[in-house]
Amino acid sequence: MKISAAHPRDQSLLQAAHDGNISVLELVDDEVLLSTVCTSGCTVLHWAAGANQVETLRYFVTQRGMPVDQTVAKRAASGRTALHYACRNGALRAAQCLIQELGANVNHNAKQGVTPFQLAVFQNRFELCQWLVEQCQVDPTQVNDFGCGAVHWLGIVPIPRADTEDGEAGAGLLPMARWLQSLPGIDFSAKQKSGHTALHKSSWMGHLALVKFLHQECDLWDDAPDDAGNYAAVLADMANTPRHRVVAEYLREHASREREESCVVLGLQRKDLEAAEETRLARIRAAYKAKVRLLHPDKKHSNDDLSDFHAVQKAYHHLLHCGGRGTQQNPTHDLPLMLDTQGNALVANTDDDDVEFFKARLLAVIMEFGKEGLDMSNVRKKWQQVWPHVKFPTTREPLNRFIQRQAGDVVEFRRDEQGFIRLHAPATSQTGASKLI
Repeated sequence: MKISAAHPRDQSLLQAAHDGNISVLELVDDEVLLSTVCTSGCTVLHWAAGANQVETLRYFVTQRGMPVDQTVAKRAASGRTALHYACRNGALRAAQCLIQELGANVNHNAKQGVTPFQLAVFQNRFELCQWLVEQCQVDPTQVNDFGCGAVHWLGIVPIPRADTEDGEAGAGLLPMARWLQSLPGIDFSAKQKSGHTALHKSSWMGHLALVKFLHQECDLWDDAPDDAGNYAAVLADMANTPRHRVVAEYLREHASREREESCVVLGLQRKDLEAAEETRLARIRAAYKAKVRLLHPDKKHSNDDLSDFHAVQKAYHHLLHCGGRGTQQNPTHDLPLMLDTQGNALVANTDDDDVEFFKARLLAVIMEFGKEGLDMSNVRKKWQQVWPHVKFPTTREPLNRFIQRQAGDVVEFRRDEQGFIRLHAPATSQTGASKLI
């Protein structure tokens, strides 16, 4: 593989570490070797670990004096050690060498509390995860700074690491999922700090097989929106690819409580709806007629409450004409509703008021991120996820100036602790928040 580095010498040394070519590494002094990094900030030690080069790891630590827990300094992967990369890449022999021979910290926390075990789950390295838990006593219930545990990391495994050649999307995740399910303390319904469960995460990635497992074997239902108001089906909608559309359809067809609620109203059981089409429809009609005979207004005094009768009519229509499908939606993605929102200067006078529509859509995007706010650099990307059929306006001026001019009355600009600009909806203002720009 091609390694990107600032200087050709660094590139050649990193490649030698990756390939296990110790004879090349012996030609440079310790100071040069220790200062060699790729554009992502990884050293020769990290590259050797990720490539499962055990002899090279021994050479670096025992003969060249490299700290076994040397960390990456650059922002994106800050704090990651060689063990993080061995675990992420499934380099079991390298991980065993680092921990058992060289004394690496098996639970080292990198930026945002990310551990080697979490990265192993994230890349679906089943054998390595088992070894860490069963042989190294790693706690499988650990979470990072966002409250994400193994079940959340499993939900966002990259597609190439999740799919099999002939199975449903995400079928390659099922062995890890069932192993995690067998461990004490693992809770697939656990929510992280943004209100996401494993069902939200797997729906966002379009892992249909895992979504089915969570619903059918772990009894997870798409009945709890995250902190931004998104159901799992809505996250699948936002991704907007064929694999995600299948997930959204499944969630509304099978994992909505609405179907169950309608069945209860009519006195039906789930098995009644799993029958052949003709039988299913006959059972729905028969149940409806039986309920109507009991609750029809003609059978009751005129001053009686008719709510039960109307509930029966609604349930009958839902099951017969809507197939019992769920209606999971995020109300903040309902543009007419957003345009009617009071107190945010979003009352439009005409249907073609472009500025007001822009404000409404932008607020919907920002509200996805709650108190954390939306990083300015991600505005266009997140816009296309929430509004896939509406292109973000073209502008030649800097993005922050454009948003300030178009929507400065409904959004706030703040700098976070690292100095990056984030957009906030006024309602998400916090005590002690960073000073407005």
